[in-house]
Amino acid sequence: MNLSAHAYHSMNRFLTSFLEHALSDIDYEVNDKSFIESTLDMEFREGGDRAVFYNGEECIDAEGGGSELWQ
Repeated sequence: MNLSAHAYHSMNRFLTSFLEHALSDIDYEVNDKSFIESTLDMEFREGGDRAVFYNGEECIDAEGGGSELWQ
């Protein structure tokens, strides 16, 4: 198995576990933005220990780490 295939398989397993809430130390929540957040295209939440997915967004914003994954 080449290195790229192994990395893909490992990342796929991690993301699947993450999205199924199977990782006890890493979790996420799905929220709607408030009207003011949508209007100003900003989030007013403080970063915490959970990632946040916003409904209807084109990107995923992991507030805890501050990184974005574009779809």
